[in-house]
Amino acid sequence: MNRRPGSWLTPDEIEVNMSEVFAVRVTDALRNGPSCFRAHDGSGLQL
Repeated sequence: MNRRPGSWLTPDEIEVNMSEVFAVRVTDALRNGPSCFRAHDGSGLQL
């Protein structure tokens, strides 16, 4: 990923460039609606 320092990631870039746990937390925060609760092991979601 070649980005300018201080630039923002798009939701698609978040999912590609962050670990699953962090990506889902950020994309959940960008959505309108109730808070989500998810189980994880620190790096991956527990479905």
